[in-house]
Amino acid sequence: LDASMIDLFASADAKPRASFTLTEAQLTGTSASVPGCVIGDGFNDPENPPCGRFVLTGKTVKLAANTTEENMALKALVARHPSFSQYEGLGFYVVKMEVDSLWFIDGYGGADYMKLSDYFGANLLLPPSHIPEVVGSGP
Repeated sequence: LDASMIDLFASADAKPRASFTLTEAQLTGTSASVPGCVIGDGFNDPENPPCGRFVLTGKTVKLAANTTEENMALKALVARHPSFSQYEGLGFYVVKMEVDSLWFIDGYGGADYMKLSDYFGANLLLPPSHIPEVVGSGP
């Protein structure tokens, strides 16, 4: 297992809390093309406060094997990352995060916290091409 999964689930003092961070620099594949991520000439820093970051924190939970939830998660994962279809038999499992805290920063002066109800209540309309088809019971 990856060391982080040992820390979350397998060690004697495992603590299943984690954070997941997204940075504005990831939107284009390079922080050089996001003005807030550029400092001076030739130095790009995705941790520069004007380079937006969004952090989700919560409890990580292994999805129960052979459940609808796990099957749907695997389908979505393999649709986006086809190489994951080759991980069967390697001790791979799918984990979800039960988010209990959200914050973001896109400037100097500290982070802003978002209500969970605002985040989960957002009305996002994705084009059908961005929603993986879920059929069957496994990858």
